[in-house]
Amino acid sequence: MIESLSESNRKEIEIMKKRIEEIETLHKLQNEAAKQVLKEYKRLNP
Repeated sequence: MIESLSESNRKEIEIMKKRIEEIETLHKLQNEAAKQVLKEYKRLNP
């Protein structure tokens, strides 16, 4: 399928893949930060 795509389409797909990876990384970081905030909240408010 990808063989039939134009070069510009291939480049766009690669850019989109990179953006998706960045978003996934951001979500992981946000989840980790939220866990740490919750842990600290529980520690301060037993």
